[in-house]
Amino acid sequence: MSKFGLHPDNSQCDPEAAQSIFTNPILAPKTTLIPLDVTHQVLGTAEVRHSLLYGYDPWASIVTGDDSHDTQVVLASGAKPSPVRALFAQILSFFAHTYAEVFALTSGPPLHDPLAVAAAIEPETFNDAGGERFLVDVVTEGVHATDKASVSELGRTKVTKLPMGQPGVRIPRGLDVTRFWYLTELALRSADATTPMAEVSWGKLREGGVV
Repeated sequence: MSKFGLHPDNSQCDPEAAQSIFTNPILAPKTTLIPLDVTHQVLGTAEVRHSLLYGYDPWASIVTGDDSHDTQVVLASGAKPSPVRALFAQILSFFAHTYAEVFALTSGPPLHDPLAVAAAIEPETFNDAGGERFLVDVVTEGVHATDKASVSELGRTKVTKLPMGQPGVRIPRGLDVTRFWYLTELALRSADATTPMAEVSWGKLREGGVV
């Protein structure tokens, strides 16, 4: 059976472009669609934001196979955060406030674009239920307008599960959240090592609400 999917902003803004990708026999099998019910499994909680602000090595055995690493914060909480981490913390905190105020989601903001990147570079982090693939159809009938009657279902996605083994769009149902946050930590370490950003004073960090 087919079911109505999400109203992703990209599909709503350019449904014809989305439809051209999802129905292309070459591109569709290479495409992963990350729905909101997956991104809302990854929340930037206060604990996560604090850990990423100072840097940690919580699950090294998952990625490296080295079980000698204990769960620990690498930098003491009193240490000065790097400018990259301070900026990242500010961004997450801004969205945490927005999601709490607008959507009453107080646990922390869900991550969307970072999950799309993770799906491209670490596809094994995501659970696709043993290889489930889907036919994705984007409605292109209707017009962009403020009148909902004119818009109709323009941009809506309709998803049909395909027989196992048949090529189609990959839509994961979940992911290894622990692994994802560790990958985020590794990305921040890499950025720390190469960033041209200037050091930020304690005063500025406190003024910006980072510490």
